Amino acid sequence: MIVSDRYTGISNDMRAKFANAAHGVCAYHLAKNLKQHCMELGDMINLYYRATYVYRVEEFDRLMAKLKAMHPKVYNELLEAGIQKFSIVHSPRKRYHMMTANIVESMNSCLLAIRKLSVTSIAKFIRDLLQN
Repeated sequence: MIVSDRYTGISNDMRAKFANAAHGVCAYHLAKNLKQHCMELGDMINLYYRATYVYRVEEFDRLMAKLKAMHPKVYNELLEAGIQKFSIVHSPRKRYHMMTANIVESMNSCLLAIRKLSVTSIAKFIRDLLQN
């Protein structure tokens, strides 16, 4: 599974060099693109990320229906991007919760829950995470 932005050159090169790999879209970059279509960002971004990370098709469909009713342009943009490219539940390969193309963004999402711990506890957590 290779995760990148929606740049077509990456997708084309990937198919040529890694024919058996699946291509996923970076959740962060897609969210930035979606912001162009919507003034009320809070609810739209929240629905998008919730749909992106759910593990049940029924929950994904429910959230996408809600998004479609509230923000049809955003919904159409997501369909154009390809549901299997941004949704964990529809991904053709395991994403292992790696939803962004940037390692820093991926690490930040892993560290959200421990930010209030001491520096030594955070360092131990990061060491354990990288060793696993």
